[in-house]
Amino acid sequence: MRWLRFIEASEAPIRFHLLREGLSLGSAITNHIRLNSKNFRPLHGLIHQRDGVWILQDLWGRCELELERDGDQDLEWGGCRFRILDGPALLNAHQSFLSDHFKREMSCRSETEMEEVIQSLSKLHFFSGPIPNELKDFLTREWSELKLKGPVEKLLSDTEVSDILCLSDQEIWVEKSGQLERSKLQFSKRESYQLYIENLLNRYSQVFDEKNPSVEFEIMEPRARCHVLGPPLTQGELYLSIRKHFVSPLKLEELMTKGMFDREMLKCLQSYLERRKSILVCGATGSGKTTLLGALVGNLNPIERLIVMEDVPELQRGRVNTCYLQTSSDRGLRALVKDSLRMRPDRILIGEVRGSEAWDMLLALNTGHRGSLTSLHANSARDALWRFYCLVQLASPGLGEQELMELISRNIDVVIFCEKDASNQRRIAEVSELKGREGRQFLLSRVFGGFERDRAA
Repeated sequence: MRWLRFIEASEAPIRFHLLREGLSLGSAITNHIRLNSKNFRPLHGLIHQRDGVWILQDLWGRCELELERDGDQDLEWGGCRFRILDGPALLNAHQSFLSDHFKREMSCRSETEMEEVIQSLSKLHFFSGPIPNELKDFLTREWSELKLKGPVEKLLSDTEVSDILCLSDQEIWVEKSGQLERSKLQFSKRESYQLYIENLLNRYSQVFDEKNPSVEFEIMEPRARCHVLGPPLTQGELYLSIRKHFVSPLKLEELMTKGMFDREMLKCLQSYLERRKSILVCGATGSGKTTLLGALVGNLNPIERLIVMEDVPELQRGRVNTCYLQTSSDRGLRALVKDSLRMRPDRILIGEVRGSEAWDMLLALNTGHRGSLTSLHANSARDALWRFYCLVQLASPGLGEQELMELISRNIDVVIFCEKDASNQRRIAEVSELKGREGRQFLLSRVFGGFERDRAA
């Protein structure tokens, strides 16, 4: 379909009419296009097509003018300007002012009244007639984005999507069924993407500016961890990263079915829990550490009191006999570990150790809270032990190297290394038992995933 753009005066709104045979123009209200200027008669012109060319016939000037001009030229007639546009060209040339009108109208309306907003736009700019499908699709996307029901929400509702990574309004990547791929979904324009992030931050009361260019918070429906990064840490871009939490934690048997480990390893993990072995889960981002922690927690005896501590809640709530603690701006994980020891825990769980809380957890393990669990980022089980050692050393500079290694070797029993294989399948690549130390080395016995046993780390 093609449209006739009509501009009567500089202060008048730009208007459009579906181009068709027999459109009438004049000052009478009965015309398809009513001209308000006193220069026009009640019926002053007609539009029709001749030999494939659209013509404006001036009934009083007794002349005919071709509406279609080369390039960006308008037809000027009686102080008015006309141009023929198709739907994409109309949207490209005028989406800004049409979008502004749409936003003003929709700001005080609910989702069920979107058609009323479009009707208002049609009345002012389209002579109460139809609007281009391209424009309607664009406005529908704007409505969804501004009401926080845009492409991100569609991806959040996709049960196969675990991660949503927005690099710009036109570039969104997702991890779907373990594979990273570029989504076909996009924001309508850069401004909509920026406004979406602004609305998201406002909804969750986040302060985001040049002094606070990095924020991390929890999305509640569905539960997900959200991170926004902007200038001056970026070169003007806004990066939005979302990791969804499972609606309900997977059980160890389900992880086995999904190929994360085999039945022999399942029995081994269950045995570690029953024998109250303290477990350190390690791996890279997205390797399945939190998923495995959640499954291990689900296998604990419900009579055991568990205290869970996290910076950002990722582990699914709902286990009985469990307290879930979260850090705040003035109370970090170290303080929470100390709080947990006053709450009569059988086991404690720190979602991820990244700093001095490693020392407090080690002390907790050494004072009777065996069978506790935590995770950290590392490239192997051996690397995880040394990284844990470095974190503890930073928090206890007065403790000697040998004493510190002895304390770790006596209180960490098992190290589990998770990774993604070449096919992006999350799996347990290594399970090693810490058997003590020898000089300046930790002694690891690889139970799964290695070719050597009792290897010095």
